Amino acid sequence: MMSRFIYITIVLHMFSFSQEKSTIKKADNFIYEGNTEFDNSNNIKAEKNYRRALSTGVKKNTANYNIANVLQEQDYLDEAIINYFDVISASKSKTNKHKSYHNIGNAFMKNKNYKAAVEAYKNALRNNPADDESRYNYALAKKMLEDEQNKNDEEPQDKDQKDKDQKDKDQQNKDDKKNKSDKEDGEDESKENNDRPNENPKNSETETKASPTELSSQEIKNLLEAMNKEENKVQKKVKASKIKPASNKKRKDW
Repeated sequence: MMSRFIYITIVLHMFSFSQEKSTIKKADNFIYEGNTEFDNSNNIKAEKNYRRALSTGVKKNTANYNIANVLQEQDYLDEAIINYFDVISASKSKTNKHKSYHNIGNAFMKNKNYKAAVEAYKNALRNNPADDESRYNYALAKKMLEDEQNKNDEEPQDKDQKDKDQKDKDQQNKDDKKNKSDKEDGEDESKENNDRPNENPKNSETETKASPTELSSQEIKNLLEAMNKEENKVQKKVKASKIKPASNKKRKDW
């Protein structure tokens, strides 16, 4: 009985091993076909083959990594990052982790998420400190992050200055409009006053510049009376002497 049990166990193990080997080979074939399509830029067909490989249950890390590459190639960056993280969480290989973190950094750089890119490249270097490309990308991401932070620090000041300049400009426009309006009102008032008859003799330009020879009505009346008196005197003298006429006296201008 024991020998029979051992025999059955060995047969089952061999069958299982053979089946697993067949599955692995099947997955390898799908991956190979996917790589061929990917090299030929047939991304849709490539992704389809990689997913077939994934569905076999073996070679999951390889299939997930290659699917992420196809997604990143088509700019499905968020989906690609998820697949790379699946590889990282399931893999014990530093090589797989290094490549996945490196590609995650590339995806974040394309999304202009420089802070996340710095962390991704830093993790890539932890798994492979000798990789020059990851080191270069890490330095570049840090530089881009610093530039972004400096720009953000400067923007509030620039915005405040722009707001101040705009307020000054608006106030200047208001003052200019007010001055223009006051000027137009003054011109209209001046024009109206010039067109209107002068009703106030005291404000008359003619009155202020009146000739000093002009007399008031009372003065004229008094002057006429005085002249009449003088004329009467002269007439009396003429009648009395009959010698010569009286000379004409010049009236003084007042």
